[in-house]
Amino acid sequence: MIDINAWLKSQQQNTKLKRFDLELLLLGALKVERSWLFSHADEHLTEDQVNTLKKWVKEAQEGKPIAYILGHQAFWTLDLLVTQDTLIPRPETEQIIELALVLEHRPNNLLDLGTGTGAIALSLAKEWPESQVQACDLSKAALAVAEKNAVRNHIENASFFYSDWFSAVPKNAKFDLIVSNPPYIDPQDHHLADLAYEPISALTADNKGLSDLEKLANQAKNHLKSKATLMLEHGYDQGPAVREILKAEDYKNVITHKDLAGHDRITVAQKA
Repeated sequence: MIDINAWLKSQQQNTKLKRFDLELLLLGALKVERSWLFSHADEHLTEDQVNTLKKWVKEAQEGKPIAYILGHQAFWTLDLLVTQDTLIPRPETEQIIELALVLEHRPNNLLDLGTGTGAIALSLAKEWPESQVQACDLSKAALAVAEKNAVRNHIENASFFYSDWFSAVPKNAKFDLIVSNPPYIDPQDHHLADLAYEPISALTADNKGLSDLEKLANQAKNHLKSKATLMLEHGYDQGPAVREILKAEDYKNVITHKDLAGHDRITVAQKA
């Protein structure tokens, strides 16, 4: 028998995993909150728990993300189910929520394109329970995860539908806010090697990662109300290119916001 503290020490000595990740695995195996873990460090692990942790540590050392091992990920105020049909929601994407919440006018209706787990759509729906949130994705498997996340987080003002960007959006539909975290990685980017477990279709785009951003900038104009807002997440080095794309499409007040690491991350624009 081994207690929690001894297990943590042994794994820190014998693996390359960070303590934080080891603690996440413990929380998942024991099905407890973090506060419990710190106050019960001398509790003994059962044989089943040790075996589960051994399997998970092996997977983590082989490069499988912790979120995929555990099957869920924290985002904003939500706990989201994730599968390998969806990207893992990143902290950087939370900046879209922050920027949306300081808009001059609260949107009555908004659209999230390429929703994945539903992270952006559901976070905004929870913040704005009186607003109507719609979200789409080209992956039916991802949509199934997003719908489960709505139920899991008790959110009733968000709906999900299958669409290739705007293809299934009614031509006369107009929104106060459109948001998207589209694929934006160049297929030749060496960073893809670090994302081997995640769905490639949700990561890469042609034209050096800009093709989907170009489509969104062009098509969103037809579905934004006058002076409504478009928010696009993009790569750390794509700020200048995205601003030029939006200005060429006659958007106004085009501003790129940096993430906590100081990298260009979200570009916001208004329809004229």
